[in-house]
Amino acid sequence: MSFKITRIAPPSAAANTAPRPSGTPLATALAGGNVLRGVITGTTASGHPVVQTPSGVFSLNAQSTAPRGSTLTLQVIEPPKFSRPVAATSIHPGQESASIFADRRWPPLQQAIQVLHDVNPAASRHFIAATLPRPDGQLTSGLIFFLTALRGGDLRSWFGDANLAVLQKSRPALANRLANDFSTLARVAEEPVGADWRVAMIPINTGSQIEQIRMLFRRHDNDEDENADGDMGTRFILDVNLTRLGRLQLDGLVRNQGKKLDLILRSDDVLDDQNRNDIRRVFSQAAELTGLQGSVSFQASPPDFIDIPDPLADHNVGLIV
Repeated sequence: MSFKITRIAPPSAAANTAPRPSGTPLATALAGGNVLRGVITGTTASGHPVVQTPSGVFSLNAQSTAPRGSTLTLQVIEPPKFSRPVAATSIHPGQESASIFADRRWPPLQQAIQVLHDVNPAASRHFIAATLPRPDGQLTSGLIFFLTALRGGDLRSWFGDANLAVLQKSRPALANRLANDFSTLARVAEEPVGADWRVAMIPINTGSQIEQIRMLFRRHDNDEDENADGDMGTRFILDVNLTRLGRLQLDGLVRNQGKKLDLILRSDDVLDDQNRNDIRRVFSQAAELTGLQGSVSFQASPPDFIDIPDPLADHNVGLIV
């Protein structure tokens, strides 16, 4: 597909917050002649601007000197070609709806849990309580279990043999789609995207629906840190949208064989003193218990979020000026 840039506005306070997903199907939002507003949130490793819009994140196939935070007005010149219309959000690119990366939801999983509940309510409750990551004291174990299963690429090891058998008997097409989705997520987690980041898209039960935590990770290059001590380390980012606080990014750098951890918490708005002090206290207590060294800092207004192109979509986006 191709865009025409009709306006570039310099960074401003209003532009510091990237547009939120609109929920409009891509075939409608990206129809020829439509106009999108987007914010430059970063660049790819090759220097192409990464633009976040209500319809997703795009990497423009052009060099740009516009600074991060600039607002672009884009007109769709050539809309994307969708292979076939679908009613629900899909993991796969080239379909009418946004990928789960852009939409931060995974409807086939939600549907599978509902089918399981209809057939075996006890099994559904057990999966939600014991397996599906949730934002409480069991979050870490839930994340580790999902990531371990994702590394193997086999849905059964996470969803469960018995649960998958129920789904295959009741809704075989949904079972196949869920398995294919899981395999695709596993491949994406092993394939570097913008700036050599690998990304894992992790479902999380918020209570009202299943949403998504993005986990980005890569080896850290000492060239990025003039204070580096020779240990490349591992950098990771947890990216989540919260109802009350909005988008948050926890950017961590682990070095010295796991003995040093430096964290940056990015947010659209400056966190209040109580939240900041609570986070500092939790970090200090964890460091004392584990023997970790490191620090925690905060970044907002602008947050300078780390963004990558949608790894589930084709980002060969042309540019007409």
